[in-house]
Amino acid sequence: MKELLEKIKAELQSKLNNIRSVDIFITPHANLIPGATEFPAIGIKDGAVKRHELAGNALDKELSVSLISYVKMYPDEQSIMGGSGFKGVLEIVEDLHGILDENLLGLEGMEDAFCEAEKESEMFGKPEDGLQRKIITIHMKEGVIDNG
Repeated sequence: MKELLEKIKAELQSKLNNIRSVDIFITPHANLIPGATEFPAIGIKDGAVKRHELAGNALDKELSVSLISYVKMYPDEQSIMGGSGFKGVLEIVEDLHGILDENLLGLEGMEDAFCEAEKESEMFGKPEDGLQRKIITIHMKEGVIDNG
C-alpha cells in the first residue's frame, strides 16, 4: 500500500498542472486537510485491502485508495461545474479518471486499476470554510504474490 500511495501521488503531481504539487497530499483521514493547503487540492487516503489465498504460498490482493478532490465554493453551480478559468469538482474528478483508470503505475504484479465508485459531491467543513469536495475510490488488483 505504501508504494501504491507514493506512486499515485507522484503521478498526480506530474500530470495535474492546475493543482500545486504541495496541494496533492497523502492524508491520515478523509476529513483532514493540511494547514497551508490552497485549492483546488487532492487528498489521497489508503483504503481496504482484500487478500485472496491461492494454492501454496501465493495470494492475490485488491487494494482500494480514496481520492478526495476539494475546490473553493463559488456562486451558483460553479464549484461543481467549473467556470471561466477554473475547474469544478466534477471536472477534476474526470481528470483523475483520465490519469488513473487502467494506469498500473509501473508497479510489479499490478493487473488492473479502475475507479468503480464515486460519492456525491458535498459541501465540506464549516460554512465559512467555503469548500466543496467529491470522493472517488480506485481499486487496484495485484496478481499472484509468492508469500513463502
